Amino acid sequence: MNDNPSTNWWQRHWKWAVPVGCTGMIALFVLALGGFFLLIIGSMKSSDVYEQALTQARAHPGMQRALGEPIEDGPLPHGSISIEGSSGQADFTIPLSGPNGEATLYVVGEKRAGEWDLVVLEAKLPGNGRRVDLLGGL
Repeated sequence: MNDNPSTNWWQRHWKWAVPVGCTGMIALFVLALGGFFLLIIGSMKSSDVYEQALTQARAHPGMQRALGEPIEDGPLPHGSISIEGSSGQADFTIPLSGPNGEATLYVVGEKRAGEWDLVVLEAKLPGNGRRVDLLGGL
């Protein structure tokens, strides 16, 4: 061991301090990015329009027949929700699954005077891949 008093800590330990420091910074960045991603997904899943669309899809007899019950939403919805005051717009997809298969729920909504109106609520069903309009009746 070199205990030369003319060398400081950095001069003695830089060969291991640089890789460890860089690895720590990369890990911190990945954790922050993951936390931000989870925050965005959580805020989308807790929105009124997401809950409204999911409730209507779960209650639709055609979805219950196609997917079985219970119908669960997947972990990664995709799209956007924009709210400004009492108005807003939503355009996103929700992966759905049930005992009989998987589907994709397409949602487009507009918020006016504080209330969400679903403009599009369609499901792409398993098997033939056809789309079912969940707003147009049974």
